[in-house]
Amino acid sequence: MDVFWIWLCLGIVLVTLEFVTGTLILLFFGLGSFFGGILAYAVTPEPLIQILGFVSFSLFLLFLFRKKLTLFKKSTDAPGVDLGQIFVTTSAIEPLSEATVSYQGTVWTAVNSTTTLIEKGSPVIVLRTEGIKLIVQPSNPLPTAENLNR
Repeated sequence: MDVFWIWLCLGIVLVTLEFVTGTLILLFFGLGSFFGGILAYAVTPEPLIQILGFVSFSLFLLFLFRKKLTLFKKSTDAPGVDLGQIFVTTSAIEPLSEATVSYQGTVWTAVNSTTTLIEKGSPVIVLRTEGIKLIVQPSNPLPTAENLNR
């Protein structure tokens, strides 16, 4: 297999992974792979030159454009998460710790942002997300038939 095609396939894989992950890092290494392919095809068959070209071009693009591109990136909140949403925990969450909870029918990691224990079955409110973690704090009790009759 020609080295050019290896660089091209690597570039396609990295750019595709960038669209899946949204990290704004893999994109630059994918473009660097295309550059390595151009070096392999048009300049030199020497692997060391191709690798150095790949690394230097990728890092050059990364440092030149990443900060500018992150300005255009949308909110980092996880999709489907309504900030301010109140839900009932399915497990206890220790103070300033993580626990697995069920939210909107999916298993999530919730982080207790307070110094108080959140008991299993307690209502919590979503403050924000950090990646795929829900940052929560205790909420006022949810209205129940028992509370409404008081």
